[in-house]
Amino acid sequence: MNLFGPTQFLSKSGGDVGVATQYICPGQDVADSNPLNFTDPDQNAPDTLKLAGSCVSGIYKFLFQVQPTKNLRNVTFTIGNLVGFTPGTDDVDPNPTYGLQVCDDGGGNTLELCTNLTAEQLPAITASVNAKHTKVSFTVKKLTPTTAPQGVDHEGQGLTFEVIVQQTPKTPIAVPQISVD
Repeated sequence: MNLFGPTQFLSKSGGDVGVATQYICPGQDVADSNPLNFTDPDQNAPDTLKLAGSCVSGIYKFLFQVQPTKNLRNVTFTIGNLVGFTPGTDDVDPNPTYGLQVCDDGGGNTLELCTNLTAEQLPAITASVNAKHTKVSFTVKKLTPTTAPQGVDHEGQGLTFEVIVQQTPKTPIAVPQISVD
């Protein structure tokens, strides 16, 4: 399931915001690098090792957890360079492809970055997608260092934005980037 991360917080926007990232195979289909585990009968087939370290299905969940170091108003987080992104939200799709990842009740899954708040406790957030479906922007009306408390294990602290994409398997992973304005 866990392909990469979670990482330590890295400073963005002049040190006003820390960002941690994590890449997930939601289908729990991380490709193996052990040739003895390949389903292809030819262990020397040229494409078998090309899958190693990717999601076999091509479905990736990218998580970006943001934590400010000071009080911010109307801050926008843009996740760009999206490849294979199709917008779908809770309002129109039972399987949303972007939004805020809230931690499981009762601490069931503590391996993914998530926001340790209930839906009622979340700050005002608006989201928008550009016309080419290569960027998702989340604008938070008010964000403080104490907005979202620390979770357990790898849940981290702060607001966690998620974007799910479908990429072509067997190709290098196109990793999105986050910017803060």
